[in-house]
Amino acid sequence: MKHILGIVLIILGGISYYFFSHYEGHLIPVPFLFTILSAGIVVLGFYIFIHFLKAPEPYNFIEIRRLKKEGEKIDIVLLDCDFLINNYTVEKEISSNYKVQGLDTIYNGRRSVKNIDYDQIVLVHEYIVNGKSEKFYSQTIFKEEITLRFLLEKQSRTFIYVDKKNRDNYYFDLEFLEVQ
Repeated sequence: MKHILGIVLIILGGISYYFFSHYEGHLIPVPFLFTILSAGIVVLGFYIFIHFLKAPEPYNFIEIRRLKKEGEKIDIVLLDCDFLINNYTVEKEISSNYKVQGLDTIYNGRRSVKNIDYDQIVLVHEYIVNGKSEKFYSQTIFKEEITLRFLLEKQSRTFIYVDKKNRDNYYFDLEFLEVQ
C-alpha cells in the first residue's frame, strides 16, 4: 500500500515540477523554489516506492538461528501431527475481453473460466510437559495433502525449537519441504 503512496508522490511531483519549471506568470513571486520543492517530492516518492517495494522476509533468520542454538529441541514424528486443511477453488477468467466472456456464456458458460485449486495445510503437534498440554502450529504449507503426507513419511522426523523463556516463541522446522 505504501508503494502506491510513492507512485502518487512521483506523479504529483512530476506534474508540479513541469508546471513550475514552465511558469511565466506573476502570481507566484519565486516559482524556482516551487520547482525545487517539486523535485524533492519526486525524489521522496522514488524513495518510498523503492523502500517499501521489497518483499518482507517470511521469517526472522537471526531469531531462527538463535532458537536452533539456544532453544529447547523437541523431536517429533511428523505423521503423528494433526492436519488442519483448507482446500478451496477459485474461478479465474481466461479472457479479459468482456465480449468473449459474454459469447462464451451464451454457448457454454464454463469455456472462459479456469478453476484453480489451492491447498493449505498446517501441522499441529501436541506436546505434554509436566502434565500440561501444549500445541505447536507449523507455518502454512502450500502442497496437496497426499504429496505432503508422502514427503512427511519420507522425512519421518523433524524438530520444534522452543524458546526457554517464552514458550510461545518457537520454530517448527520444515526446511526439508523447501528443497522439494
